[in-house]
Amino acid sequence: MRAILFDVDDTLVDRTGAARRAFAAWIAERPDAFAAGDALAACLAIDAGGTRERDAVARDLAAAFPRLGPAAAIEAELLGRLLDAIAPRPDVIGLLAAIPARIAIVSNGSGVVQRKKLARAGLLPHLPPDGIFISGERGFAEPDLRLFALALAWAGVPPGAALHVGDDPERDVAGAARAGVRACWVAHGRAWPSDLLPPAFRIHQIQDLPHLLPALAA
Repeated sequence: MRAILFDVDDTLVDRTGAARRAFAAWIAERPDAFAAGDALAACLAIDAGGTRERDAVARDLAAAFPRLGPAAAIEAELLGRLLDAIAPRPDVIGLLAAIPARIAIVSNGSGVVQRKKLARAGLLPHLPPDGIFISGERGFAEPDLRLFALALAWAGVPPGAALHVGDDPERDVAGAARAGVRACWVAHGRAWPSDLLPPAFRIHQIQDLPHLLPALAA
């Protein structure tokens, strides 16, 4: 295996944990606005693990919790709180340093925001500056094959010599497979969708990836 391509959210960066911490702190600070029911569960359901556009999340939060204010203000505050809740994980930083292959990022999202997440997680200094391929900067998103093709061309490897690691079954795993790239699914305890072909590899969390490295090097 000569190149490993990584997704960002809930792969290298604990986006779900950061969202939970961000919402919990917000609720604690604004009990007047989040007074009804299980506010944390409601916020996480609206956020949907970061799979929805932020403006749509902000509109739904404004509708569910009117005392928070207008959607535009909620959107800006939510992003700031989410970024502030991301913290470095030394084990993930060490993992990148130990990989004996070219490393690239293949991820959906805003280039500015995804790069800030990587920086907040302490990962940006450990990534090649020209090996970051984010949909908001490139004009097409996973599972579009062109995003994978750009990363492969940069790495100088054919699809069969690369592995894509990500948590999204359709965008990361199925998208990589359609590009001819083997995929490693970061499951986080979830069951694999029955309507998709299974990934080549499966791990529970990104910290488990080193266990695969001997097999990938063979």
